[in-house]
Amino acid sequence: MWPFGKNSSNMDEMRHCPMPGAMPAKRKKDRMRRQPFEIYAHKMVKMMFSNRSITRKGALVMSSFIHDFFERLATEAGHLVRINHMQTMSHRHVLDALKLVVRGSLAEHAIAEAHLALGKFGPATGRAACKPPTPPPKDDDC
Repeated sequence: MWPFGKNSSNMDEMRHCPMPGAMPAKRKKDRMRRQPFEIYAHKMVKMMFSNRSITRKGALVMSSFIHDFFERLATEAGHLVRINHMQTMSHRHVLDALKLVVRGSLAEHAIAEAHLALGKFGPATGRAACKPPTPPPKDDDC
């Protein structure tokens, strides 16, 4: 006699119990690892104000802000690369994206700091240092 009859409970067990190797093993979720910037928030506060500190939640908010800003900047630079039909993102794309994401005098200060960083980075790799842009001459006749 067939061991699994129509009303047999063994048939239900066989339906719900997969054979060994029939189903793929569960894999851990691959998550993107995010660099926490809380450590750097603590270091910056200590560097600026030696007798002050920042709370853990405050440092977490700063870390979230940095991640959000970096994501916006990278997205905008990626759009500029795609618009220009290029395959490689250069410092020029990042600076242009910075001008679009950050407005006003804050963008000017950020670009000046970026040029300083490029100037320090340039000689280390054998490339020429990037010169900061010169402002247009002022007319005194007005």
